[in-house]
Amino acid sequence: MSARAFAVTLPAQISTRRQYHGGCAVAYALDQLGHRWTIPVIKELLFGGMRFSALKSRLPGIGPNVLIQRLTELEDLGLVRKRELLEPAPVNLYELTDEGQGVRPLIIALARWAVHSPAYEIFQPLSPASLMILLEARLNPDAAAGLECGVGIRVGHESFIATLSGGQISIERDETVDGTATISGSATAICQYIFERTPVELLESDGRITSSGDRALIRKLPTIFNSAR
Repeated sequence: MSARAFAVTLPAQISTRRQYHGGCAVAYALDQLGHRWTIPVIKELLFGGMRFSALKSRLPGIGPNVLIQRLTELEDLGLVRKRELLEPAPVNLYELTDEGQGVRPLIIALARWAVHSPAYEIFQPLSPASLMILLEARLNPDAAAGLECGVGIRVGHESFIATLSGGQISIERDETVDGTATISGSATAICQYIFERTPVELLESDGRITSSGDRALIRKLPTIFNSAR
């Protein structure tokens, strides 16, 4: 499925939606990013480009017309670009521009605020990208200090590499998952291990997760991703 598969008539009010106006920088940011589904679309694209069908599948509840509308708006803002992949069949890939990646600290800050909220429920359904954002938000720089390595993370059919260096983390989609250690499983199972500290042996024994590579690094993951406010 691709964006071109739908006949879309964008509503006339798209450019006249309610705005805050004024010279406040926060108000300007909300004018551009505060519409429903805008931040979730950017969030899913933070770790690499996605086809329209894959992007839609990661945003339960969004209709194809609305997704096309949001992508068009983000293209107009210079935050998203569309490029055509020719093989194995022509299809559009949507990815963030450098300016679009500039929204990343905002999304991580929102996630960091959320995970410390008493009302936040971490075991609600999570997309793979949402799990990666949780890892960034909960990084403990002190625990990660001195580590220079990559952790491969497979969540369903999506693969990522989390690079730890200088107490910081960088995550991107990477099909090779060529890390010092690798952990695979559902988002729920990985959360159970890393955030709830369910013993890794228990999760491995019933097949909820698998791991390979540096065992000491695997065991250290719950500490690395256990930041305090």
